[in-house]
Amino acid sequence: MDLGGDGDLKIIADELSFDQKKEIVHAKGNVKITYGDTTLKTDLLSYNRAEGRATTHGSFIINDTFGVIKGDGLEYNFQNNTGSFLNSEIFIKEDNYYITGDKIERRGKKEFFIKRGYFTTCDADNPSWTIGASNVDIEIGEYVFSDHAVVYVKNVPLFYFPKLAFPIKTSR
Repeated sequence: MDLGGDGDLKIIADELSFDQKKEIVHAKGNVKITYGDTTLKTDLLSYNRAEGRATTHGSFIINDTFGVIKGDGLEYNFQNNTGSFLNSEIFIKEDNYYITGDKIERRGKKEFFIKRGYFTTCDADNPSWTIGASNVDIEIGEYVFSDHAVVYVKNVPLFYFPKLAFPIKTSR
């Protein structure tokens, strides 16, 4: 289904229906949305054309030039790259960042807020280090600000910080 009025947004699925009154597309089975360089895959989705907002009802994966986001549910606005993700993992290609959280909000292309989450740059399934925190604000290429942060080395908690801020820049 090509939603002509939404720029280059396209929805492909096994089953599609459209509620004209509410301007909502319902998609079921092998759902794939593409919008520019962003691709969203899931099994069950509602897309509000008026708001440019997609809501999944189950697991999803988003790929774009920035990275990969996967999780158990989302509300995502394709027009401004913002949204919230439940029980999610994010991999940011540019600087090899791994972020996990109970709830992650994407507040812009490179801005995230994580509720009860973890952050690392290690590739391994069991990373050498992670930082876990109750709340984390991240601006990729700038800084991380966190509340109640614990630094783990090989899953062993070493340091606790009521507040922790540090740069995540690759250049000085």
